Amino acid sequence: MCQASKPFSDQQRRQIEEAVAAAEAKASCEIIPVVATVSGRYDRPEDLIGLWLAFLAAVSLWLALPGAAEQGTWDTLPQLTAALGRGHATDAICELSAEAGSQLARPFPRAAGGRNELANSLVLIDGS
Repeated sequence: MCQASKPFSDQQRRQIEEAVAAAEAKASCEIIPVVATVSGRYDRPEDLIGLWLAFLAAVSLWLALPGAAEQGTWDTLPQLTAALGRGHATDAICELSAEAGSQLARPFPRAAGGRNELANSLVLIDGS
């Protein structure tokens, strides 16, 4: 199995960091791209509780901000995830970051004097 850190050179990581910084400049949100070698199986009790809490939080936001969902679409998501499968991970992550910045800028515009609170770096999880 290929480790998450193997496909990314230092230049590609910098390219992703620049794309994330540009996307975050449009919205008052933090974007954290994460690539993991494997994801969890989500069969432990704490994972199941976390999934249910995330679901409830999403439904609550949907109900609290009913108009936000209609403001944009994520139509490009299937193409971007397909690019990941074809080995174009850097381009896909950069494009998805740009799309996220554009979509998030509408409901969460960047405030004057807003600052970047987290690093724009790609997070790689090589665990098994």
